[in-house]
Amino acid sequence: MLNLIVQFYTETKMTTKNILILTVLILGFTFKGGADNYADSLYQVIHSPKKSELEKMHAMTLLSAELIPMDMDSARVLLEQSSILAHLDDYPVERAAWLAISGNYNWYNRNTDSAMVNYHIVYAMDEPGILDRRGASAINLAALYNRKVETDSAMYFYNSAISIFTDLEDDGGLAHANYSLGIFYNRRNNYELALRHMLNALEYREKDANSFHLIHTYVTLGNVYLSLAKEEKVLEYYKKGLKLSEELPNHPMVSSIYNNLVSYYTNHVPDHELAKYYAERGIQIAIEANRTEILYSIYSNLGILYTDTGMYEEAIKWFEKANELEDLAEPELKAASKFNQGRLYNQLRQYQQARSLLHEAIDYSNIAGSRKWLSFAHNELFMIDSITGNYLQAISHLQESVRQRDSIWQKERMDRINELEIIYEIDKKESENRLLRESNILKEQVIRNQRTLVVLSISSTLLLMLFLVNLWISRRRIQNQKKELELLHQDILDKQKEIAQNNELLNQKNKDLERLNLTKDKFFSIISHDLRSPFNSLLGFLNILVEEGDNMDNEKKKLIIQNLQQNCARTYDLLTNLLEWSTIQRNRLENKPEQTFIRNLIQECLALLKYSIEKKEHEVVNEADHILAVMIDPRLIKSVLINLINNAVKFTCRGGKITIQATMVKEDKYLKISIADNGTGIPADKIGSLFELESDYRQKGTDKEAGTGLGLVTVKELVRLMGGSIEVASTIDMGSTFTIIVPAGRI
Repeated sequence: MLNLIVQFYTETKMTTKNILILTVLILGFTFKGGADNYADSLYQVIHSPKKSELEKMHAMTLLSAELIPMDMDSARVLLEQSSILAHLDDYPVERAAWLAISGNYNWYNRNTDSAMVNYHIVYAMDEPGILDRRGASAINLAALYNRKVETDSAMYFYNSAISIFTDLEDDGGLAHANYSLGIFYNRRNNYELALRHMLNALEYREKDANSFHLIHTYVTLGNVYLSLAKEEKVLEYYKKGLKLSEELPNHPMVSSIYNNLVSYYTNHVPDHELAKYYAERGIQIAIEANRTEILYSIYSNLGILYTDTGMYEEAIKWFEKANELEDLAEPELKAASKFNQGRLYNQLRQYQQARSLLHEAIDYSNIAGSRKWLSFAHNELFMIDSITGNYLQAISHLQESVRQRDSIWQKERMDRINELEIIYEIDKKESENRLLRESNILKEQVIRNQRTLVVLSISSTLLLMLFLVNLWISRRRIQNQKKELELLHQDILDKQKEIAQNNELLNQKNKDLERLNLTKDKFFSIISHDLRSPFNSLLGFLNILVEEGDNMDNEKKKLIIQNLQQNCARTYDLLTNLLEWSTIQRNRLENKPEQTFIRNLIQECLALLKYSIEKKEHEVVNEADHILAVMIDPRLIKSVLINLINNAVKFTCRGGKITIQATMVKEDKYLKISIADNGTGIPADKIGSLFELESDYRQKGTDKEAGTGLGLVTVKELVRLMGGSIEVASTIDMGSTFTIIVPAGRI
């Protein structure tokens, strides 16, 4: 190769362009320790006088790909010298190559927007000769969309890449696609799917024996196994990548391997001596390769290690070294580092410094969208505020920590459900393919039998007796095979029926799961919002009594105690409503009619709601007959009336009027009760969903009173339990009328 470079120097006119190219080649081949045959052939094309300018520029482009990412400066010079290819629409192969490789260069240079533009252009080119480039661009677009958390776009391009490389029967492309999909699913916490695709990629790449790609695959496999808590596999693949890196010491993943090992022996299987050993090696390699983000991570891990061993001064030293590089680190890495620094200062009882660092961790977690570090940081702040006596703030941090943990649990559960659905679809498709292959085998068997029959027919002209014997034997054989085919066909039909039944069962289970999730979410919403608010008010009043009670006059104390009593009553009503609805859902509530005077029952309900009615200065008219007595369950009808009257109070403006009527209908066998108001009314398109748990219609009262969304659902269930029905008539800004009709014989 050096002889070729000397020949180029002596035989070629040394223009500025050629000097640049010669410099690139010397640097590139020196960096790689000698080029392979492919690079040699590209170099010969570049300096050959028999080649056209188009061929030479194309060779420069392909040679730049060999230098990315190990010699980015040389790659840049080659791409600049051949940049005219980007505009040659009549040469799609050369144009696509330049755009795709330039996209790779921009990506490694962190110019991801420019990279995406290049890949989109290549993917949109409709030329049969560049399908491999289109497939590779689809994978790269998928990976970049995944980084932007645009998962739908990412999946579209991954599927497109799989389709392109399958049509091309390109194992290398399929390996690339599977590797990228493995990373995609690993980042979405779908670890089983990630493992499937990564093992597929490994199978292809071990056949190809490309050390550069194998190192990437081994390291990523180690990360997937770490997520699956299979520790023996984690070390196996990390060390495989480390061993293979001896062949490519300048590989960009080498420093990452050492960083992963430092993190593993620091955070997962504590072995401080091994962690220090790998940290020392990783720091040296990261400095040589200018991998500042890896240095940041190693320094932070060393800070954690020395914090855990109680060597706080040493821990502070390493965290300070990490902070010098934090401008170049990703937000999630910074969130983790700031949290661990805050934990260190908490242990040192330097609480002000700890608080400041933990709030920085929260800021970076919000930027990165990391619930994990948000939960950890708030939990650490909870412990600090508990120690320092800031109990209200401590409770706030604890609640936020628990909320983030619940969100993580919810996401992990949904990720697992999504993963199981995808695995089911994959297994189903593989099963269908297997059945199709078996069917094809049977068809081939039939074809072979038919050919045999033709041969026997021709032979029969020579020997009639032999023909008759063979014909009889052949018919018997065909009949048996037909029976076997029928049995196999029936077996296939049975399997298809079983698959259909399983699909129906899975759909039903999914619906049940959605209903259960909705019910649970409703409970959580009520508990976290509607119950927490009155308790905060209770705590506030109690704090005033505790802190200022001795200096407070009796009138003010009495007012606070009245507020406490009213708040407790409202909270008790909400709990009662919640428990009643829960009891209904568990089928534990029974309809037990007894003699009831309706007007008196309505008055009891109004007495319970007296505070709300008087507060809004409503006029409430009870038009029920004094002597109207019926057989009905008083507990159930009372719960219904309290909910409906409370809604009328809530959605009627101050000084409004509410009218309650109760009469017997349908030959005195049914009780009809109407609650009418002149309030805000309900939109016509929302009335149909008022009594559904899934309804998204939520409206605050005229004084901003918040509801649980459970009241009308409970009313409908209670009315249904009594064997009755409920109707709504409403006009916007004119009011609403809720009417219930339930079986209740007159006494």
